[in-house]
Amino acid sequence: MHIRWGTILSDTALFVICTVLASVHSYQFDLHAKPVGKFRRSIQSVPPWQDEELYNMMGEWIKKKIEDPLCYTVLECNDVANFEGMVVSSQRKRVQIKKIAHLQDEIGDTIQIPHPYSGAAMKIFTTNLKRSMTIPEKPGEENENSWTDEIEGWVCP
Repeated sequence: MHIRWGTILSDTALFVICTVLASVHSYQFDLHAKPVGKFRRSIQSVPPWQDEELYNMMGEWIKKKIEDPLCYTVLECNDVANFEGMVVSSQRKRVQIKKIAHLQDEIGDTIQIPHPYSGAAMKIFTTNLKRSMTIPEKPGEENENSWTDEIEGWVCP
């Protein structure tokens, strides 16, 4: 019987080398640090955007403090405040109407309707559309206003 000592030695050496490499590679290091202090940066600004329309309606300024963690400069704070002010003033231009359905109307369309009081043409950007159909109670009875749209949107300038 012939024993192959070279193969056994090379396999054993390869096993030992792979085991050593695997154990060295699997070490993990945890670093622990002790915080020394805190540093908080604060930027304040009064934006140039003013809401004259609301001031004229209410007769007083309403101040709101906006805290945004992503503002690092005065210009960025002014941009955030201008955006918030634009949203507030635009919210006053929201409308909700109910009309006979025009089946080509979709969300994102700008539709034109008469103003309910003055009759002047008013453009509305559609942001939400709920379409419903009423079924006549008696079979064979026709109802021309069976399709209705409930539209929410913004009044366009």
